[in-house]
Amino acid sequence: MTQPNALSIDKQFATIGKALSHLQIHVVEQLTRQSDDQHSSCHRSIAELASKLAERESENTELSNRLKWLAHQNLELQRQIDDKKPALEKAIDARNAAFRKLRYSYKVIRDFVNDDERVNFIFEYFFCLVAPTL
Repeated sequence: MTQPNALSIDKQFATIGKALSHLQIHVVEQLTRQSDDQHSSCHRSIAELASKLAERESENTELSNRLKWLAHQNLELQRQIDDKKPALEKAIDARNAAFRKLRYSYKVIRDFVNDDERVNFIFEYFFCLVAPTL
């Protein structure tokens, strides 16, 4: 090989080396930007998830407190029912006794009316037969 050819090859290698160096720098910058973008995206996603988690925990606490309040209300209402149950049973028994008396009274009145109609019929029959002869 001649000296000018060797210099020409050295220049080509140097040019290729510079091109590769520029390419390497460009690739590293590109990868760094992508990495930073992904890192930022991950941080945003983590922040969003943390925000949603805090919101859900707040809702959970609120619902838990409401459930406790409702359970307390349920116990209080059950206590009131239990307190009033004897009076309610007494009132129901009194109502049933009143209905029995009413049915009995209706039967007595019905029988009386039926008997009265028979008495009137006999009375009228008697007067129709006996009265003209008197």
